[in-house]
Formats: sequence, structure tokens, C-alpha cells
Amino acid sequence: MSAPKTIKAITLAAGEALVQSISTPPLRPSYLLVKVYSVALNPTDWKHIAGGRGAEPFSIVGCDFAGEVVQIGDEVTKSFKVGDKVFGCAHGSNSSEGYDGVFAEYAAVKGDTTMRLPKNINFEDASTIGLGAITVGQGLFQKKKGLGLEFPGEGNQAL
Repeated sequence: MSAPKTIKAITLAAGEALVQSISTPPLRPSYLLVKVYSVALNPTDWKHIAGGRGAEPFSIVGCDFAGEVVQIGDEVTKSFKVGDKVFGCAHGSNSSEGYDGVFAEYAAVKGDTTMRLPKNINFEDASTIGLGAITVGQGLFQKKKGLGLEFPGEGNQAL
């Protein structure tokens, strides 16, 4: 499966959300290019739109997605294959990288925050998991803002 040269995406441009035709997101070394089949609305998505936050000339909106791997960057460390069904999250409305959102036909997403879709979960359900799972992980294990717990299997701390 190859990606088209242009896609439709919901973007934040000049402080408002628009459906625009834009270039397909470029594949960066540690990223996957994914054909998006389902997205979920997260509070951070509408808050970015309401606050007019985004990059210039645009930022793709949206954090949670599920879809199919189309291309794999050279520095992706997980063992993905083209055609893998995946889900995860991205930094939608990113003010420093406009192509990071997922409310688009195709999305560039970090390989490290993307997971293979289990056979018993559909795209719609999977698209609701990504940012919630990352938030839980940060709350438990992040040193400065979270509880700072040790990762399972490290040290003697038990949950």
C-alpha cells in the first residue's frame, strides 16, 4: 500500500479548525506512516482548537488513532511490518511540528508510542486507548510530575 501525495486533514490554521488538503506527512526516521481508519476525540483536541494553539502554517489536530502501517522509518525500534494493524497516540496540534496530529487520512506517528492491534479489538475501540494509556504510565512512572514508581521488574518495589 502506498500513500497519496496529498490527503485531507482537520487542521488548526490561523486559530480555527478547517478541513484542508495538505501534503502527506513526511516519514521521519523513528516514525511510522499509518493509514488512519478510526480516531477518538480527547479533551486535549478541543482545548487546542478553542485556544487556537498550533504551528504555522497549520497543525493537524487529534491525538488518538487506529489504522494500518504503510511505511516504516529507518530508526523505528519495534518490529512493525507494512500492513500491521496498529493504534496509539500522537501530539496533535503540536506547535513545533504541524504534521504530528492524527485527524487525517494518513498520519506520521512515533513507533515507540504505537502498539499492534490485538485481533479481538476493532479499530474504533482501539482508537480510544492511546492517550489514556500514556497518561496512566506518566502518572505512575514519570519522575518529576508522576508518582515516580520504578518500572515493573526493576528494584524491589511492589504495587
